[in-house]
Amino acid sequence: MKTQTSEKEKVAANPQALLRNSRLLIPAEQMEHAIDRWSVAVAARLAQLPPGLPVVALVVMRGGMQPAVWLLQRLQHALVIDTVQVTRYHNRTHGEQLHWRLRPAVAMRDQAVLLIDDIFDEGHTMAAIKQWCIEEGAAQVITCAMVRKLHARGLARDWLDLHALDVPDDYVFGCGMDIHGQWRHLPGIYVYQEAAQHE
Repeated sequence: MKTQTSEKEKVAANPQALLRNSRLLIPAEQMEHAIDRWSVAVAARLAQLPPGLPVVALVVMRGGMQPAVWLLQRLQHALVIDTVQVTRYHNRTHGEQLHWRLRPAVAMRDQAVLLIDDIFDEGHTMAAIKQWCIEEGAAQVITCAMVRKLHARGLARDWLDLHALDVPDDYVFGCGMDIHGQWRHLPGIYVYQEAAQHE
């Protein structure tokens, strides 16, 4: 058991080893097309809002940063951008209890909130942030994630309003998602080969 833990620690401490032990799942060009489709769906949803209703794009940090940049630069809707940081992972590969690290500076009251994250896994983080926005007086909350992970754990998969694409129940990283704090900036999505299927 000690040998297995030691090997995992070695891999986690070596970013190049993480990448070597992974395979490309979704290349950058395919991601571009997925983000294009996602932005069209989001724009259509924003167009349905009542005229004059202000919109706050609330980005879940740090994973939501890269997807949000890709998404928001494709939108023509007027909005204010703010951030929130709530985590369950702490650079680990499985979730724990929620920790609020940063709350938005912009008031949510009487705003439509476009809540953007990198991945919808079990859904608890996004659900907690959405509930907080509602309690703060948001007029409406639209939940968006770049990818939706397909499995039967956590909240229902159809609870999410809008997403760019689905991914299998593997440990995925890149395009904002990290592995042991590394490789968020990759333009494609990778699967870590040695990750347990249900971490």
